[in-house]
Amino acid sequence: PAMKVRTMGPLREFDALAPAWRELLEQTGQTSPLASHEWFASCWRTAGPERRRELWMVEDCAGPVAMIPLVSRRARMWGLPVRRLEFLGASDAPFVDVPLAGDADAVTNVLLETLNKRRDWDMLALGRLPAQSPLLKTLTVAVADRFPWQLTDRIESPYLTLSGSWDQFLAGLPSAVREAVGEVEGAHARRGSLVTEAYHAIDPDGAVFADAVEVAKVSSRDGRNA
Repeated sequence: PAMKVRTMGPLREFDALAPAWRELLEQTGQTSPLASHEWFASCWRTAGPERRRELWMVEDCAGPVAMIPLVSRRARMWGLPVRRLEFLGASDAPFVDVPLAGDADAVTNVLLETLNKRRDWDMLALGRLPAQSPLLKTLTVAVADRFPWQLTDRIESPYLTLSGSWDQFLAGLPSAVREAVGEVEGAHARRGSLVTEAYHAIDPDGAVFADAVEVAKVSSRDGRNA
């Protein structure tokens, strides 16, 4: 079926999409909180006045099939002014994921057609898409025939597997590192008890994710006021 892109700019329109957004996520099976409406609503509110927000909603005859939140801003590259269009999101988020259901090739084609008609951008930067993202896979094929493009970098998230107790691991570290750890532990002890909880599955509608969104709001606001 034919698809079209509807763009939305006012915050009230974005907020009103929450039910449709959740329904779309259920269709896609995406469970990451970083693809939820709540996450992007927090990013929308804290993006700053210099960034123009807009949501590109891709629809077919049955309804929405993709939600693409974007921001545009003016930047300088190699000394030249550039109108840059990019994903809406927090700079410290590990990746950006967007709800996308159905035919990823068709969604990508209508996005590129919309971009080709607009004259208010110079550069599209879609960073931090996860390797398994359907949008990344289709973009790298479809964009080659339409725009000059390049894959600028890849980000890997390495991890370290530990065995034994924390004290055993700490004992094997250089003395300077052990001293730094001791200073941090002392600072925490002076502030009171510190409890760490690990969650391997998070409900986007649950209290844990709501707390994380509130922390992100405060962190982003404090960073702009620093």
